[in-house]
Amino acid sequence: MAEALEIPRKTPRTATSATLRIGNVGAIPSVFKSLELNLESTLREVGLSASIFNDPEALVPYATIDELFRLAVSQSSCEHFGLLVGMAPPDLGLPGFLMQYAPTAQAGLEALVASMNRVDSGAVVGLALEAGVITLSYSVTAPDVCCIDQICDAAIAIGFGILRRAVQGFTPIEIRLPRRIPADPALFQHYFSGTPIKFNACEAAIDFHFSILELPPKNSDPILYRFLQYLLARDGALAERSMAEQIRRILPGLIRQKHVSTATIAQMFGVHPRTIARRLAEDNVTLHDLVQHARFEAAQKMLRTTNLTLMEIAASLHYSDASAFTRAFRQKFGLTPSVWRNAQRVLDIPALRTGRASRRTRAGEIGSRMAEKHRGDP
Repeated sequence: MAEALEIPRKTPRTATSATLRIGNVGAIPSVFKSLELNLESTLREVGLSASIFNDPEALVPYATIDELFRLAVSQSSCEHFGLLVGMAPPDLGLPGFLMQYAPTAQAGLEALVASMNRVDSGAVVGLALEAGVITLSYSVTAPDVCCIDQICDAAIAIGFGILRRAVQGFTPIEIRLPRRIPADPALFQHYFSGTPIKFNACEAAIDFHFSILELPPKNSDPILYRFLQYLLARDGALAERSMAEQIRRILPGLIRQKHVSTATIAQMFGVHPRTIARRLAEDNVTLHDLVQHARFEAAQKMLRTTNLTLMEIAASLHYSDASAFTRAFRQKFGLTPSVWRNAQRVLDIPALRTGRASRRTRAGEIGSRMAEKHRGDP
């Protein structure tokens, strides 16, 4: 039997706050250049240097990427900045190659999702099956994120691009984006190749038929795939998170699907409900506290980034009606949801409210050219 290969183990990169692997948004410099923005000065504002993009494995605070997106949108009046970032082929490292060389799209996508969830601690990538439809979703879990709409645009564009490049004939059923309808949705429609797009959605997601997962990727190579899995395993994972943190990460997507109970969580983690309760007690928190926090976080995101009615938000978060949602929200924040939403819109990104039409028009022209370029990617 051949001896096992000795691959040097890298030191796990841990972080006390939510982080994002910089390679996942490695197109930022090129998008800044295309929009004629000053990358270096903007990076200095958020405490980074341009050299950070030379190491795609570097972990950057999620809040820093959020602020970088905010400044870019403010400076350019480009409401599809996130989409432009996601349109370019990303550098996802080993997980990206797993998707390319997997024996089936399902194996590759499952490996990709698991790997991304290990390195992106500010969001959760989900993969769910219901009634023959696969949903690939992206839920921001980092607190106080301003540009959720832009970040989700980027994430869904990346996911769409990965599947389109890897799987021959990939055709989604629907694209869902938790953002207001853009003033000019043409770039979204062009990049997503005419796939129906639902704006003002409750979550960022791509829906497609389960049969697609049974197809082999264009470059399928099972032997190379197994070797890449070995490399990824030897690379090491991030430090184990507490039970409370693991539950926090899955709640954003879970609370919209069903009523969350200890039994529900226990089933997902494959342990007894008493184990969940005991480990949460060790973290000095209850499941009820975590669920309520997740519901309020989700409510704030939908109020801030969509035009969903209070009734629609209440229904998506499993409140009995809009009145019950309003009472709970006011008890938590001291304001009704409508008043809170209006206050957030007053504080919205100035560049999107000043009507700088010439820069917005230029951003649209640049976006159209980039969409045409990437639409033809192999």
